[in-house]
Amino acid sequence: MTRKNVMAKWKKESSQKQRPLILDCITAKEIVYNVYKTGFIKWDIYSLAIERINRTMNGTWMFKEPNTKED
Repeated sequence: MTRKNVMAKWKKESSQKQRPLILDCITAKEIVYNVYKTGFIKWDIYSLAIERINRTMNGTWMFKEPNTKED
C-alpha cells in the first residue's frame, strides 16, 4: 500500500458518519498498521500508537496516570 493509498483510506474512513467507538479504534489500528508496514513510522511510534488505541478501546485511559518524564 502506498502513502497515497493510506492517506486516501484514512480520509475516507474518518469522514464517515458517527459510528461506535470500537469501530473507530479498529479502523485506527488498521491505519497505524498500514503506515508502519509501508515504512512511514518506526516500531517505537507504532507500538505507542497501538498501546494508546488499546487503552481507549478498553477504557483504562480513565484510570491510568499519564507518563511524565522526571528530570
